[in-house]
Amino acid sequence: MAALVASAAFILLVPSGSGGASLARVRSQLRALHLRPAPLFPARLPASFRGAGATLNNAGFDFNVDWDRSRPGRGGSRETVFLVSFRRAGPQVLGQVLHDRRTTSSRRVRVGARTVYVIHSSKLILGWGEQGRTYLLISKYLRPSTADLKRFVRALRPLH
Repeated sequence: MAALVASAAFILLVPSGSGGASLARVRSQLRALHLRPAPLFPARLPASFRGAGATLNNAGFDFNVDWDRSRPGRGGSRETVFLVSFRRAGPQVLGQVLHDRRTTSSRRVRVGARTVYVIHSSKLILGWGEQGRTYLLISKYLRPSTADLKRFVRALRPLH
C-alpha cells in the first residue's frame, strides 16, 4: 500500500515496494483535489509503465503525476531509468514550452481527436491545449517511445 502525506498545496503518494501506487489510487487522490474542469486522466496505462511508482502533487501546477522506475546503481544507490510526468497547467504554458530556448524542434500531429505538439528539447514532450488548460506529457529518457506516449494520450478521459 502507499502512504499518504497531504497538505493544502501538496499531495504525495509514496510507493511502497516496486509496484508503487495503483492507477486507481492515483485517480482517487486526484479526484480529492476537486479540480474544475475535471482533469483528463488515463483510463489505462501503456505496458511500458508497468512497475513504475506513482507520485501525485500539485505544487506549481493544477496537478503533476510522475511515474518512475529505477534499478540498482553503483555503490548501493538507485539509478532512475524511467521517468514520465503528466501535468496540467495554465493556458500560457504550452506557448512557453514551444518557445523555450531549449526546444530544438516541434511538430503538430493528430493523436485520436487531439492535435498534439511533439516537442524535442532535453526531454521528449507531448503538449496540447484542452479544457482551457495546457496538458504536458514529459519523458526524461528515451523510454517509453513516442508511440507509447501517444497511447497514453489516447487513453485520456475526463476524471469524474
